[in-house]
Amino acid sequence: MSGDIVHLTTAEIEAGLDHVRASPSDHGTLDLIVQRPEVDARVVLAEAELNVEEGLAGDNWNQRSSSRSEDGGPHP
Repeated sequence: MSGDIVHLTTAEIEAGLDHVRASPSDHGTLDLIVQRPEVDARVVLAEAELNVEEGLAGDNWNQRSSSRSEDGGPHP
């Protein structure tokens, strides 16, 4: 995995949508699990626990505000 960030144009993103939509919906490979225990912190995990209440155990997504939700609360 490269550490370089590449920003695509809208046209480039749209050009790849058919490829994304063709990906399998019932199986795949999980290459990386990253937990965000606090703002601007990242922890790469070898294994993790997922649950219905909090998602990735130890991640802070459900405590952060989001401009994408109507009430400014966490965005699932």
